[in-house]
Amino acid sequence: MVLLLMLTGCRAEHRQIRTRMHTPTYEKKDTANAGDEESQQEYDGYMGNGTDGGNTDGITPLSTVADLEKLRSDPNGHFVLTQDISLDSRFAPFGEFNGTLDGQGHWIRGFRLNVEGEVTDGLFASFGRDAVVKDLLLEVDATVTATLPTQISGLVGSNLGKVSQCTVVSYITGGTEYSPIAYHNDGEIEYCLAETTVKNVARVNGFLCENTGDLRGCSTEISAVGCSLIRGLLYRNYGNAIEDCVVIVTGEDIAEFICAASQNYAPIRKCIFSARLTPPAGQKLTWRVGDDNDYFESSNEVEVREITRNEDASTGSGTQSDPYRLREAQDLDMLRYEPKAYFRLENDIDFAGGVLSPLGEFGGVLDGNGHAIRGVSFSFAAGVNNHAAALIRNLLKTGIVENLVLECSMDAGELEKTDAAGIAVRNEGTIRNCSVTAQAVKCYAFGGITRNNTATGWIEDCTVSIVTDECKFVGGIAEYQTGTVSGCRADVQAVDATSMGGIAYGNGGAIRNCNASGHVRTIYGGGCLAGVVGENLQKGTVTASKSSVSNSVTGEMLPHIGNPQ
Repeated sequence: MVLLLMLTGCRAEHRQIRTRMHTPTYEKKDTANAGDEESQQEYDGYMGNGTDGGNTDGITPLSTVADLEKLRSDPNGHFVLTQDISLDSRFAPFGEFNGTLDGQGHWIRGFRLNVEGEVTDGLFASFGRDAVVKDLLLEVDATVTATLPTQISGLVGSNLGKVSQCTVVSYITGGTEYSPIAYHNDGEIEYCLAETTVKNVARVNGFLCENTGDLRGCSTEISAVGCSLIRGLLYRNYGNAIEDCVVIVTGEDIAEFICAASQNYAPIRKCIFSARLTPPAGQKLTWRVGDDNDYFESSNEVEVREITRNEDASTGSGTQSDPYRLREAQDLDMLRYEPKAYFRLENDIDFAGGVLSPLGEFGGVLDGNGHAIRGVSFSFAAGVNNHAAALIRNLLKTGIVENLVLECSMDAGELEKTDAAGIAVRNEGTIRNCSVTAQAVKCYAFGGITRNNTATGWIEDCTVSIVTDECKFVGGIAEYQTGTVSGCRADVQAVDATSMGGIAYGNGGAIRNCNASGHVRTIYGGGCLAGVVGENLQKGTVTASKSSVSNSVTGEMLPHIGNPQ
């Protein structure tokens, strides 16, 4: 079982938020006047005379199923529920609604979704720009047997208006995707509650599928069995800031959990995420906060990364004296959200061929503790100028990776402008006492430890064994380096490399006490191939280093240093 808690600076505990949401803000008063004067009811600004079916001041009370049909015949009208209403399975959903509906804390129960197409709207097809729906409690039920893809919503398909203090309780079995509040929101949704029980639904969203509007002060509780993916908030967010929301998830046989959004392009603030999930038998749960494309982290006001804990795997507090302890593959994702913390591997971690995208910028300490990360395939994440693959995209000046064994692979395929490495694509910090075994295919530029060791970068006492195929620029330790490489050993088996150095292809820094071995097989294509350094640039120094790299090269293979600049 995996427990994930993410506390994001909320001003109130999630229990307080839920209590606030369950407490209606409307006032309902019965005042008995003297004599035969009628009882008056005040509904949060709406005045009605309490007569059955009456319509006073343009407000229509609804108390029966027949009354609900008035929403269909007058979609721009103003309505209040005066008691709970139970539907039968034949009740048809409403179309567009652009009026006002005050549920006054009453239920519409027993709404059954009849799934007939790929997209099935909820109780309402859409809310228009002038629609205001509040204090409504809705019970939704659906069993989906259709084999075609289905996207289902509970309350409304598309919202352009304002929805506040509503509750949707759902019981859904089967189907491709379910969103309890709305499929798409381009309006306002605030202080709503979704309680969702699902079984064998492929994808479940906490509130919405897509958002281009506002979502705030809402809470969702999901109880799931047999789902491929649960998203705590939604699928895609293009809207304004999502804030003050609570996500509570429990489930069995859950393959993947994304706390916030698969694709996020806007701030997410002051939210709480809590999950207790069990993966399918024999599998490991995959969990993430946001998307793989850095949009989640790149929103300047995102505050969703303050505390992340995985109860059964990583423990500790992230300090030097009490580092986070990593035991499972998914624990490595913590480096994304605690980029300045201390981490330590407690055992070998085997990805068994699983894929990992670069862990972004990291300025903390990762101590491998002599343990290995094995069987990991690095995927190429898009950047400003290129695609990059490695354990870490950018190791900052304060960052340290040490005592780690890494066995990895990467294949750029048809991508162009690809940078790849074992430990870090770009190193500004310190990498020491690490061992990397890597296979790289069709990478434009590849370094066994780093693609670019910058002027502040320090690599020492590392061992590399790499096999490359159709990688244009190759460096055993660093493809390009202007920092320091000391006491390292590299074995390079390169096929069809245009330019290569056994330790570094391009050197503008210091290389000392390093050894390179291996074999290069290629048709010389105008680049530079050398045993230690391919091109030694100005200010580049190489001391006490040697090479025993053999070759079968059509062209020239220099034994130590080529093309000094």
